[in-house]
Amino acid sequence: MFEIKYRILYIEKGVKYAEGINGEYGYFAMFLNGKEFGDWDCREELTLSIFSVGIYAWFSSLLKSVLMLKVKGRVYVDDIEELERYVTISNFSVDCYKIEEVFREKPREDPNLLSDGMSYIVEPLANIEEQVQLSEVVNRQVFIDELLKQSSEYLDEIKNFHMEGNRKILLFSDLIEKVRNENR
Repeated sequence: MFEIKYRILYIEKGVKYAEGINGEYGYFAMFLNGKEFGDWDCREELTLSIFSVGIYAWFSSLLKSVLMLKVKGRVYVDDIEELERYVTISNFSVDCYKIEEVFREKPREDPNLLSDGMSYIVEPLANIEEQVQLSEVVNRQVFIDELLKQSSEYLDEIKNFHMEGNRKILLFSDLIEKVRNENR
């Protein structure tokens, strides 16, 4: 079983963002075979937390990972909120991905960070020891279907709080459609 959960902690009502993302932060986690990748806190009374993460960045990074895995064997998604944590996704077989939570030293200024302001994917530096904390295999189509479903719901939830033509919303929408079209 694979599931993505997110919860937006705060949306500024009555304001439409021309730039940036309204509803960007909250909780985000992936659940796979009873194991949690990420930090999930579902207490409804929380509205702001020092433990919140960039939901937009997580969805964008995972969507881009799916596209990159067509030509790469393994992709590292930088958990920018954690000092040494990455989530790696690799081609395990024709029908499956392997998802791992990996701890490894991060350079202060990572020249291999491929950030476009919406996702954080790294080309790992060689010769750095890794410690794998969690490792699970998921059916590729189940992963993609859940990712598309949840990222589309997130987009629907936040897009009314942005001006028409908001660059980040348009890029996010295009990324969802690209993954959807390439995985039919």
